Amino acid sequence: MLGILTLQSIQSGVLTESSIPAFQVLAGQLAIAIENATLFAEIKQARAEVEAQARRLTREGWTAYLEPREGRALGFSYDLKEVSLLPEPPGPDEQGRVAHPLTLRGVQIGELSVARLRSQGDDEALALVTTVANQLSAHIENLRLAERTERALAESEEQAYRLAVLNEISEQLSRALTEDEIYQVAANKIEQMLPTDRTSVILLTDSGELELFALHSEQGLTPLGMHLPLEETTVGQVIQERRLIITPDTRASAQVDGHGMATQGLLSTMSAPLIVGGRAIGALNVASRVPEAYTVRDAEIMIQGTSLLASALENRRLFQQVETALTEAHRTAERLRELDRLKSAFLANMSHELRTPLNSIIGYTEVLLMGISGPLNPETVEDVEAIRTSSYHLLGLINDILDLAKIEAGYLALIQENISIKTLMDTIRANYDGLLRNKPVSLIVEMAVDLPHLWADSLRLSQVLTNLLSNAVKFTDQGTIWLRAYQEETMLVFEVEDSGIGMSEQDLGTIFEEFHQVDSSHARRAQGTGLGLAITRHLVEMHGGTINVRSTLGKGSTFTVRIPLTPGRVTSELLQEGN
Repeated sequence: MLGILTLQSIQSGVLTESSIPAFQVLAGQLAIAIENATLFAEIKQARAEVEAQARRLTREGWTAYLEPREGRALGFSYDLKEVSLLPEPPGPDEQGRVAHPLTLRGVQIGELSVARLRSQGDDEALALVTTVANQLSAHIENLRLAERTERALAESEEQAYRLAVLNEISEQLSRALTEDEIYQVAANKIEQMLPTDRTSVILLTDSGELELFALHSEQGLTPLGMHLPLEETTVGQVIQERRLIITPDTRASAQVDGHGMATQGLLSTMSAPLIVGGRAIGALNVASRVPEAYTVRDAEIMIQGTSLLASALENRRLFQQVETALTEAHRTAERLRELDRLKSAFLANMSHELRTPLNSIIGYTEVLLMGISGPLNPETVEDVEAIRTSSYHLLGLINDILDLAKIEAGYLALIQENISIKTLMDTIRANYDGLLRNKPVSLIVEMAVDLPHLWADSLRLSQVLTNLLSNAVKFTDQGTIWLRAYQEETMLVFEVEDSGIGMSEQDLGTIFEEFHQVDSSHARRAQGTGLGLAITRHLVEMHGGTINVRSTLGKGSTFTVRIPLTPGRVTSELLQEGN
């Protein structure tokens, strides 16, 4: 475990269980990239150390000492001109020679034998041979160390190259848009690292057969028209057992696909499974015309390559799922928008059709109450007045529904003009003084002096304040209602405060929703559809303003409307943006 990858969002509900597979794939690729970068840095450091060590060592003239000669012991002759290989090294008992063992770290690796010189005694000759033998042993040790260093350096360079190619594979796979591109990138890069005469991908079909595709740099993913059974094939075994298999010599293979490879001159193969979403969907296969072409180190590269390929395929699958889900969501949204449009059109039409006969009913009741058609007895007058009152109530409800339908359809536009705030407030106070005569409730209007004119729709702004005052009257049995107007920087502020029943914290979050009514016995007894505050909010927002409420249960409520003093947009356009 290298660490933890965390994904966070400022929006609730964005990260769900369906996000986990894509996030796991991303975390896996990030872990591979970090591991590759770490290994690459370690190899670079090791390579620098090896190069420094190699510069301190020499191997001149000693290469032949490490070359085996058909399993025989090596013997060399030095005659002041050159070093030559002896047919057979001199035996230890040969007379006229002085011999001394060659040892490395306490282990004898050979013997130095020197012809005895006549001018030197035995002791002097032995001392000379001993000195030379010790120096020769040190030189041979240095030579072997240099050979080992060179091999380590070559391995480091090869590993660094392969890691660089794997990083390049990962980068290019992340940019591939189609499965063909993904397979093509993987094939091209694997051919750079492995000895291969043909790279192919074998996919598992829905019918349980294996379908063979060839991957070439020029032609891409090419169907070979070959279908193999899952059983009795090496690739089938790779898929079923989900492990890599190397076939050193296809001519000796008992598998069906081995014979097929051999007839095409491909004498060794290596196959690794492609595991996507926890299941094997096929395998990647490389083949060479040389027998025993693949080693354990090649298998490591193959496993890393197929892992990257499988991750890219999984990412592509998840991306396609997301694309499909987004397309379906878009279609669903379009259908919902169409249904919403049809609903708004239906409400508008029905409201219009209902309002026409209601206006006629109200007109006839007015005629009857005026006595134009003859005098009415007291009982009939009471009945006609009840009809008129109910008709006006029903007409108000229909008007609310019609307004809401227009707002949602984007058909309601404001007719803005310069409004005198004093005139607006006086008109509203005159209308509501009559409504409060039979209730122990007083209306107090407070207005700051020298208020500027407001650029707004006077009819709709009056509707906003009327709706708020109607609610205040409806939910205040006794006490006081305040209507205030004052300036706050660039905003004109209207407040409607009452000393009525108030609202709970739960109600405050939903009162501006359509068809919502405060959940109390008093509210349920009050007439209404729950559209007044929803329409009020829409009208305020159409003016570019805001509305909010603060309330305490049992102590009253205060609604605050803020309208900008600067002219705003006329708002079917603004409303559509809000929708």
